Amino acid sequence: IPSSHPLVHAFDAIQRMIGLTNDECSKRGGVKGSTIWFWRNGKSPSVDNLDRALRGMGYRLAIVPLDGRPDEPVMD
Repeated sequence: IPSSHPLVHAFDAIQRMIGLTNDECSKRGGVKGSTIWFWRNGKSPSVDNLDRALRGMGYRLAIVPLDGRPDEPVMD
């Protein structure tokens, strides 16, 4: 999906790894299937919708330091 946002690429990789269909992702995350389709076709996802969809697959968005230091606080 070359024209989509890098976070959408990560979302797709997680979906494939877990083996969920688009309908299952949509239902679990409470995000319309058309919304996910738009992400894959160039529209950037909103933070709320992407977080909701990821949480439906057992993941979440997080802000981490560029150097990857694990001692930085993470806000939930």
